[in-house]
Amino acid sequence: MKKRKRRMNYNGIKAGQNVMFNESKYKVMALKKGGALMLDNGQVVLAKECEKIE
Repeated sequence: MKKRKRRMNYNGIKAGQNVMFNESKYKVMALKKGGALMLDNGQVVLAKECEKIE
C-alpha cells in the first residue's frame, strides 16, 4: 500500500492559507525549517508570530 502524504503545518497553519502578521493579511507560500513561514511578499516570519485567519 502507498503511504498517504501529509501536508505539513506549523501551529495549525498550512501552505496556501491566509494569516495575519502586524495587522496585515498575507498568504502563506511555503513552510520553512524551524517553524518559519514564507509569505506572499517574500518575507520569512516565525509561525508563532502569525495568527491564522479562517
